[in-house]
Amino acid sequence: MTKASPEPFLTPKNNISEEDFKWWRGIQTDRRDFNVYKKTAEKVFQMFPRSIDMPKPSPNRCRTCAAVGNSGNLNGSHYGPLIDLHDTVIRINGGPTKGYERDVGNKTTHRVMYPMTATNLDNSTHLVMFPFKIQDLEWLIDAFTA
Repeated sequence: MTKASPEPFLTPKNNISEEDFKWWRGIQTDRRDFNVYKKTAEKVFQMFPRSIDMPKPSPNRCRTCAAVGNSGNLNGSHYGPLIDLHDTVIRINGGPTKGYERDVGNKTTHRVMYPMTATNLDNSTHLVMFPFKIQDLEWLIDAFTA
């Protein structure tokens, strides 16, 4: 059984168990084993910082976030300035901001992407990637070593 409350980030210390991997592999077409996954994940961890730079929670500081999709629902909303007021602005996939700042803002702190929707990010944006298969981790390695 998978953990009821898994940690939100995959790290060298918080990795999936072999049991969880077997469940995960059951919904994949890739049949490579747990050792291949572990070696691939280790390569990813060697490439990126081990710690996540996040401010500590405090009763004196309330953090806010806006999650912004790319469906076009915000067209004409004029919510851009309100979105940009948030500490964290999470954007999904490749939704554009240029030319739409009045409606969607221009601040992006985190961009959620899948390998097939990846785009270049500026230096102030963190990548949030959801790897669904070993190939996604391999794509990440290739993208940052090519």
